[in-house]
Amino acid sequence: MDDGLSYPSLRCVLEHIEANKRIRLASRSPVIHDIEKTIPFHLDFLSFDDNAIRLNDICYRLCVNYDEIDESNERYERDKPEEYRLAPGDIQTGSRPNKPWQSKYLEILFEIDSEEIHNRRLPPDWKIHEAEKKMACILLGGRMKIRAKTLTFEFYGESVIRLPECFKVTTSALDTPCGNFESILGIVDPDSYPLRDIFTVIDRPKMLRSPVLRSAKKLFISNDYVDEEFRDEIYKGLWKLENKTVTVQFDMEEVHIIDLFDNWVNSPRDNGSTFTFYMRKEMIMKALETVKKRFNG
Repeated sequence: MDDGLSYPSLRCVLEHIEANKRIRLASRSPVIHDIEKTIPFHLDFLSFDDNAIRLNDICYRLCVNYDEIDESNERYERDKPEEYRLAPGDIQTGSRPNKPWQSKYLEILFEIDSEEIHNRRLPPDWKIHEAEKKMACILLGGRMKIRAKTLTFEFYGESVIRLPECFKVTTSALDTPCGNFESILGIVDPDSYPLRDIFTVIDRPKMLRSPVLRSAKKLFISNDYVDEEFRDEIYKGLWKLENKTVTVQFDMEEVHIIDLFDNWVNSPRDNGSTFTFYMRKEMIMKALETVKKRFNG
């Protein structure tokens, strides 16, 4: 009779099963569940968004929904919130004296390419921040090693990212447009450095002095806006970057382009180094004429 896979063979198979399939297997098999998190976890893509975690092509998203509770529901009087109840002296206006009320609940959506493929209702006493933490811990907590080819944070503005305690990721590409760069680096395993790619925004000049940012092979900076207070200092920091490939996606004036050329002429880079930037169409010819005169044709 076939005894199945040996323990070392099972570990090897689990390590190379696609991450979401592996999580599903572990949820259905006590044997796999007991060992699964001790095995390195490989991802092509790991992304954190508001109320959502994406592993490869599957997104686990928390959503707040509402049930409408009317008179036909046994919960109508039993669970009616205080704001819907009439106290002595109150008057109910409108054509519907027994107005339906809404009951809030949480559910987790399973999505592929933003299309829902499944949903599951969560216990009624869970708060959104508690559910975020639980989801992160179930999917990612307690794992011996997590490797993601690309690690992305899609938060904007002020947010709290709920993560498991002692959470670390080994990655080669970091995409973090949400600011607070140093805090994000706290979850990147030091074995990741130097990174291959960094995609980010620059909100303060000191960020351009980060050894992690400066050591990346490819650096992509995309700002919708540069604070006037820090603009000149940020531009000066950009010119000093020695990454093999630098791409900057925000408007620059002619004077900044000339400064860039001066810096590259006086501080040569390695062969094959590139600095790509974007500027308004009407500025291109003007800047080229100035450069032509500056460097004698």
